Amino acid sequence: MQKSTTGPLGIHTTLHKAGVRLSARQIRWCCVILCLLIFLTASLTAARNRLPWSDEGWFSSAAHTLATQGFMGTPVLDSRLELPRIQQRTFWVMPLFLLGQAAWYKVFPDTILSTRAFTIVSALGALLAFYFFLTGLLREKNVPLLAACLLSVSFIFIDNAGFARPDVLCGAFGLAGLAVFLALRESRWLLSLFLANTFIAASGFTHPNGLFHFFGLAVLVLWFDRRRLNVPALAMAALPYLLFALGWGLYIAQDVNAFTLQMKSNGTNDRWTSTLNPFLIVWNEISQRYFVAFGLVTGGFGYLKALALGAYISGVAGCLADSSLRRRPEVRLLFILLAVYFAGMSVFNQKLSYYLVHILPFYIALLALWIVALWIRRPGLRFVIAPALLLLCSVETTGIFLKARAQQYMLEQSPAMQFVEANTPKAGFIAGSASLLYELHFDPRLHDDPYLGLRKGIFPDVVIIDPLYKDLYQEWSAGYPSRIKDIRQRLSLYRLAFHNNDYEIYLPAFQKPPV
Repeated sequence: MQKSTTGPLGIHTTLHKAGVRLSARQIRWCCVILCLLIFLTASLTAARNRLPWSDEGWFSSAAHTLATQGFMGTPVLDSRLELPRIQQRTFWVMPLFLLGQAAWYKVFPDTILSTRAFTIVSALGALLAFYFFLTGLLREKNVPLLAACLLSVSFIFIDNAGFARPDVLCGAFGLAGLAVFLALRESRWLLSLFLANTFIAASGFTHPNGLFHFFGLAVLVLWFDRRRLNVPALAMAALPYLLFALGWGLYIAQDVNAFTLQMKSNGTNDRWTSTLNPFLIVWNEISQRYFVAFGLVTGGFGYLKALALGAYISGVAGCLADSSLRRRPEVRLLFILLAVYFAGMSVFNQKLSYYLVHILPFYIALLALWIVALWIRRPGLRFVIAPALLLLCSVETTGIFLKARAQQYMLEQSPAMQFVEANTPKAGFIAGSASLLYELHFDPRLHDDPYLGLRKGIFPDVVIIDPLYKDLYQEWSAGYPSRIKDIRQRLSLYRLAFHNNDYEIYLPAFQKPPV
């Protein structure tokens, strides 16, 4: 595609006619700053108002223990048959996110907002890596800039950024690996392999979904440089994985049995497709991940998120229908990458919406290519394209603010946790979701045990039924009625001592009246 001489999307000429004299460089910086401000405002709003989740607490428990006590145990989880000795060593998840979060806690507070800020910083890295990946692939300024801006205001991306999970950091490392390879492959071939695979290895040691980016890098290497592959090149590519594996292996060697059992427990939890029928595999991916993520299941205002899905599909279709785009080698490469990521996500790992952050950049890259092509070749459509882009960005970001407004959880959680702290013995046992860890200031008495001590023969001093436990018990009512029967029998030994809209707190029936 030829570079536009009118600045980003031809805006330079439009502004010049209106009497505003800005260079193309200045316009690009204005676009970048505006999108960054929108991203930071929306992601921080989401981080501040979104209800903490159990897995956030699980990850943070291990990271906080490492930062404050020097070992990577997860005290908020009880050692059970499936997670033996989890309170001493954490093996069930990849280690790099926990190490990064522990380093963050060495410098910043351990509040939920601060914890999520670590993921927001990772998201900024992902945006930068995505921009340089497209710059290295397309050799033009307009498409990478527009694509990075569209990613920064994407509902899926912002929602992930405001959530303390490893997905964004995993994606950032993966995109960095692709970008570094494209930047250095011509001038420093062996170094490009080493650095790119270092980032990809970091992605994999952050989350198993780094496997998608490994295959993405493999596609790039085979596309551009398959004739240059030899023993030294393969050795240089393999070296980072060996170094990461060596470090992790030294940690695993401290308790190989616990590692095996913990990984087996987590690795067999619906991580692979349940069918070999290719049509069902694709349908399951679309219906269970895309329909859910883009509001086609929830309905109501959730349908507005489908506008983004429609835009991404339009970008793919538009690039396929435009022969001048379709014939470009780099566009074909983007289609191959999209297909590889889609295939990988269809057969590997759970159908969580969070995982879309790995494939989303490729949809957006194709959408940006198509938009820029239309803008340059068909000036008459600009009065349609500009409002459509504004509408898309507005719907995506407005959804974040509406969701945050609806989930101002602190109004209910703070007084409930103050009651818990005032009525729990110093050596007591609190049964409640790990999501409460932040408001309880990483209290070691908190244990995430939805069975309320039944499986260990323990009677908690305090039982907290929060929105997450309520949702879990509702699922059990439909699929595991015997569990709910046991839970009700256990709660019959307690009295409801505190409640509001979201929280119910139970104390033993024989205990003195609460403070």
